[in-house]
Amino acid sequence: MPSMYEIYQSHADAYDELVRYEDHQGNLRRVLHRLVDFSGKQVVEFGAGTGRLTELYAELAGEIRCYDRSEDMRRRAMLRLASYAGKLEYGILDHAESDPEDTRRADIVIEGWAFGHTVFDRQAHVARITAELVDCCRRLLRPGGTMVFIETLGTNVESPSAPGEILNAFYSELEQRHEFKRHIVSTDFRFPSLDAATRHMGFFFGQPMAQTVLARGSEVVPEFTGIWLRRG
Repeated sequence: MPSMYEIYQSHADAYDELVRYEDHQGNLRRVLHRLVDFSGKQVVEFGAGTGRLTELYAELAGEIRCYDRSEDMRRRAMLRLASYAGKLEYGILDHAESDPEDTRRADIVIEGWAFGHTVFDRQAHVARITAELVDCCRRLLRPGGTMVFIETLGTNVESPSAPGEILNAFYSELEQRHEFKRHIVSTDFRFPSLDAATRHMGFFFGQPMAQTVLARGSEVVPEFTGIWLRRG
């Protein structure tokens, strides 16, 4: 079974198939558009992956610059988002290491399930890394722009909470030091069958997750996602 980092680097197709079962009720799209006006806006997205988040707002946005560290993810995103190709630019960037060379200002800077990995990888420096990520996004914003961070609040759990002390510290930094406001969204997976749920969740999250999904006995796997928002 590949590691999570190997999945991001070399298994974009399998990852994209997994996340297509996510948020089967469309809650993330509804809440995101209630909180943020994407109409005609210039957007920078970090950790764009296969385009699952980009797809939620691409129709309305004006121009979008998508960054990800994985060439395999970029390839898959270009296929998934082909109908929006005229408004999309792609760049390969490890956002933990440096800012984009393209410093054009944007109305919205957004990330999905990416900065949490960066913080976790450098867990001895949560406050410093969080500040660096927020500052990077702020520098790319026009005055009055919006920062949107989207991160996990648990998969295959009964209630929302940060999965582990490191992410809890990251979220606390966002809210207490950097004045982000948290919004909680239910983003349950719904698979075609229990077998499919067990197989897909096991591939990405590992066998312990597969066993708990199987024990739950449902093709629906509960999940919670947080949207952290800061304007200006």
